[in-house]
Amino acid sequence: MAKVSEIKQAFLMMQSDRVDMIVISIHGFSYLAKQLGFDEADYEQVWQVNKIGNYFAFNINTPDEVIKTYQKAFDDIAKQRLIIKESYELPLAEY
Repeated sequence: MAKVSEIKQAFLMMQSDRVDMIVISIHGFSYLAKQLGFDEADYEQVWQVNKIGNYFAFNINTPDEVIKTYQKAFDDIAKQRLIIKESYELPLAEY
């Protein structure tokens, strides 16, 4: 195991056989491929570390109306989220 300050450094260490694998999100890997000019298809995902999304937890005493307001806000920005992903050329899939 090696500690690095940038994922680019970790990737270059993998390229030079200094480490066997790196842990990176699919979006991060896609971005790294564009930055460094390599083909993502040349690499294989061998292990999925985590597939847990981000969640909000509310106190049991939180009024339903507050929770509904949060849900509506997230529903309202769903299209914007896809537009942002497309503008950065990120994969639309999460995992």
